[in-house]
Amino acid sequence: MMFLGLSYWGKGDLDRALEILKQATILEPENNRAVLYRAHIYAEREEWSQAESLYRELVQRGPEKPKYYTHLAVFLGNRDQIKESLDLLNQALERDPGYALAHFNRAVFLDRAGDSGGALRAYQKAVALEPESAHHQYILGMFYMKRTDRPELGRGPLQLSLRLNPDQPSAETIKQALHQNR
Repeated sequence: MMFLGLSYWGKGDLDRALEILKQATILEPENNRAVLYRAHIYAEREEWSQAESLYRELVQRGPEKPKYYTHLAVFLGNRDQIKESLDLLNQALERDPGYALAHFNRAVFLDRAGDSGGALRAYQKAVALEPESAHHQYILGMFYMKRTDRPELGRGPLQLSLRLNPDQPSAETIKQALHQNR
C-alpha cells in the first residue's frame, strides 16, 4: 500500500498519496516510513504544522534513530529555527557519531548561524565519513573556495567530486571554479 501512495506522490496527486499513506500507517502502525513520507508531503505542500507534528512523532516513535532527529532538524532549520535544529543534530550525533548526514546538515546550519569554523570542521567530518560522496566533496570544495582564506584547499575535493560523478548537475560549476582558481 505504501508504494501505491508513493506512486501517487510521484504523479503529483498529493491528496491521494496522503490518504493512502495514512491508510498504510493504520494497517501497519510500525510503518515509520509511511509517516516520514507523509511529513515530506506536508512540507512540500507548505502545511508546516502537520509536517512538524509528523517529524516530531517520528522522533518519539524511534528515539534511538538519528535519522529522525536529522529529518526534524532539517525541517526546522529550513524554517529558520537554527538553534533547535543544531540541538537535534547534536542529539542525532550522540546516538551515532558516525552519521555523516547529521554532520553535513550540522555544517549547513552552523554556517547559517555564522560559525564558519564549526561549519568547516563539520563538512570535513562528513567527507571523512563518506569520502565517496560526490556531493559532500563538492560542498566542501566550494566552501573552501568561497568561505575560507585558503581557497586552494578546495581544488582536491572538487576534482574528486568530478571523478566520483562526472555527470552531476554541478559539474560545470566545478569546472569553472577549478579554472578560475588556478
